[in-house]
Amino acid sequence: MIEALARLGINAQRLPLGVDLNVWPRREPVRRDVNRPARLIHVASLNRVKDQPTLLRALASLSASGLEFEMDIVGEDTLKGEIQKLAAQLGLSGRVRFHGFCLSGACSCS
Repeated sequence: MIEALARLGINAQRLPLGVDLNVWPRREPVRRDVNRPARLIHVASLNRVKDQPTLLRALASLSASGLEFEMDIVGEDTLKGEIQKLAAQLGLSGRVRFHGFCLSGACSCS
């Protein structure tokens, strides 16, 4: 695409999607301590296309089975609190935290 645009006289730059490895460097997997809750994270805007209701229903099923977990959800809320309300209705308020939109290095998900 960059070459096709250049032939049209348009200067373009490739901007890959993904994680900035300068902020989030690679590391070897670490065995999870089974005595601590599983730590999960979901990073995406809260919108219909991303289908967070299915994620929350799956988490409610895990919760009902007795699995201990914590879920951090990071992303702009385009649904005006709808997903947070569903999390509360499903009894996930103590396990799921919503952080809203975060810029690199400025989140409270540590």
